[in-house]
Formats: sequence, C-alpha cells, structure tokens
Amino acid sequence: MLRTVPIVLIWLLLPHLALAADAPTRPTTTPASPRELLAQRINRCIADLDSPDSDVRDKATADLLAIGPDVVPFVRKAIADNPSPELKTRGEQLLAEVPRQWEFFSPEGGDICAGFQAILRPANSPVKEGMLLTVELRNVGPRERPMVDVRGIDIELPDAKAEFTSDYGDARLVIRKVGGDAPRVRGSAIIYEKSPRRQIFFKTGGSISTRIRVADVMDLPPGEYEVQFIYYAATRELLRDAMDDLRSNTLRVKVEGR
Repeated sequence: MLRTVPIVLIWLLLPHLALAADAPTRPTTTPASPRELLAQRINRCIADLDSPDSDVRDKATADLLAIGPDVVPFVRKAIADNPSPELKTRGEQLLAEVPRQWEFFSPEGGDICAGFQAILRPANSPVKEGMLLTVELRNVGPRERPMVDVRGIDIELPDAKAEFTSDYGDARLVIRKVGGDAPRVRGSAIIYEKSPRRQIFFKTGGSISTRIRVADVMDLPPGEYEVQFIYYAATRELLRDAMDDLRSNTLRVKVEGR
C-alpha cells in the first residue's frame, strides 16, 4: 500500500534537497604554481602594451622591466606573432632595455626571484673528496635589495626519502642519483653558524658565495648526481616580495671513489 508523505515534512526537507542538487556542479581545480602565476602576469602586461590608453601601456612596460629577464621569451613570441606596430615597437624596446638594466643576470644560473639569482657551480672536478660545491647568491636587479645570510643548509635525497634538517637551515640542497639505486646514507644538515638571522643589503651586482662541503656531513657513494640549491625565499619569508623560493640551476656532479 502506498504511503503519503506529510506536506509539512516535504517543506522541511526542501532546503536540504536543493543543497544536495547544487553540490556536484562545482568542479575541483588545482591551484596555479608561482611560475604559472608569473606567466599569466607577463602575458597580461604584454597584452596591455597594445592598450589604447597610453598610461596603461607605460605601466605595462615598467612592470615588464621590473620582472626582468623572465619576460624575454614571452616578448619574443609576441613580436613573432605579427603584432600591431605599437606592441612591436615596445617589445623591441624591452628586448634592448632588459639586458641593460639586468646586466648582472647569468644565463648559467636559476630563475630570478625577488631580484636575486642563485648560481650553483662545482668547486672542483672531478670530486675526489666527496661533493664540494659553491653557490653564489647575486642581486641582479636594478636596485639595492636585502637578503638574509645563509646560516645552514638542509639536505634532501628525495629518491631515498631522506631529509637532514636543522633549526638554522635557511636553504636546502636537493641531491638525486643519476642512474642506479638511490643512495642510503647517514648524515646531517650543514651548519655554518648558530646565530639569529642576519640581513645584508646588496647593491646591484652585489653577491655572496658559500662553499658547500657535502663530504663533511655525509659520504655519498661514487657516481653521478644532479644537485639543486633552494633558498627559502618564500617558505621562510627570507626575501621581500618573493612569490616562490629562490632556485639555482640544476648541476650534474661526478663523485669518485676515494
């Protein structure tokens, strides 16, 4: 026998039925990475170079110059896509002006972050005493900028799921084995000094270099490794206006047996 539902009960359930109907209509999205956000910002500025408003065009030009060398491939692409005479002229001016204002940028280093660049190099090759590196942190921007000096470096071997950290780590060294099994090693973070953070102001082109003796804290097996230095620019807010951490170039290093 069919049963009828009281009208009062249906009235009470209506709001919940409406919410249930609306719930599946919202798709989930993955947040954009800092690099994707930067690319979106650059593309918006390039579009504004062709604005009918001269103030908008001037602001876009200034913003692109402030971003620096990261804009170069985007501007080159815009010029190659048969742009308007205004966009073409401003694009060509930017391609000439960026190297002049950012003359201390190094093609061998990593991406610019808040005006700084990290350049990782081998201290000697081949490395017979374990891994020995040098990292240079350089202000490549057109104005004076502050940076916190590195007191210590955490070490991560992601393939081996190993991390060595300290309370004084202002950066991280990521080490990956090239070919073969991930090394299982004991070790510790590198600590240079146990002191409060110290801020240093760098003029344009000013830099500081730090030697990284991995052999002092762990004994890596012989072989080839890929290494990257990551300064905690955004993670621990060590650089003003940083949207991401400051990452060096990825360096391939050979460690020989002793």
